[in-house]
Amino acid sequence: MIGRLNHVAIAVPDLAAASAVYRDALGARVSGPTALPAHGVTVAFVELENTKIELLEPLGEDSPIAKFLAENPGGAIHHLCFEVADILRMHGDRFLDRYRSSFGFQQLKAFRAILRCRTAALGGHRDACPNCGHQAISYNSCRNRHCPKCQTQARQRWLAARERELLTTHYFHVVFTVPHELNVLALENSRLFYDLLFTASAQTLLEIAIDRKHLGAEIGVISILHTWGQNLLLHPHIHCAIPAGGLSPDHRQWVRPRYPFFLPVKVLSRVWLSKTPSKLKRENLVCMPTTLCWRN
Repeated sequence: MIGRLNHVAIAVPDLAAASAVYRDALGARVSGPTALPAHGVTVAFVELENTKIELLEPLGEDSPIAKFLAENPGGAIHHLCFEVADILRMHGDRFLDRYRSSFGFQQLKAFRAILRCRTAALGGHRDACPNCGHQAISYNSCRNRHCPKCQTQARQRWLAARERELLTTHYFHVVFTVPHELNVLALENSRLFYDLLFTASAQTLLEIAIDRKHLGAEIGVISILHTWGQNLLLHPHIHCAIPAGGLSPDHRQWVRPRYPFFLPVKVLSRVWLSKTPSKLKRENLVCMPTTLCWRN
């Protein structure tokens, strides 16, 4: 049987007004607004005894909540959120029986950590009130970075720190990936392989950006490694967030891109495809037949 409802998300046109209704009219405890640009929303949580209500207000022109509110101008329930661990306890065995062959060690480790998180399996401690004597058991968390319970706050702190680093300009999103035939290298030489992906992708961007034929500027890049795809299979790739422009070589002016997509995609592809196989061969990670898959 499914466990407790984690929260009910309600899209609202005015977050301040909706928060006031729950706080002043209904006497509920309401958190302050938190902007989540990555999700296109500003949220506030209404704390109830047995669950929470998440109030969602659109943030930015491309917010998915804006489209939802266009169809429901007065606000409406957007989604229900259940505990991931409860779903895994109900269907996890059947899921593993079907897809175990595609699970690696780290995936199984995360799967089991989420199942055991904040349960008696990980032990716990007893909390007691010195005034009334009330006692309650608090079970330990798994502290796995993939657990939605353990890492939510850490993720939000990380996102907030990255947002403080953003410049007041538009950004472009570039993804660098490799053929799946090379995935075995990520398993056998992960540190070296991932370091090469970071190095080759950064060099590709910096080299093309400084070329006066394309931008003629020094740029900054935020690079993030993703090792899994949406299907939970191994799929190493680098996500890059790049400001729409850069500093001139003398650092006196901001140079804006002349292309609709920052830098020419075909040039990016060509340089990336020339750099990465050569770096892999230089480190003796691949032989010539393996690099042929890169061009097919």
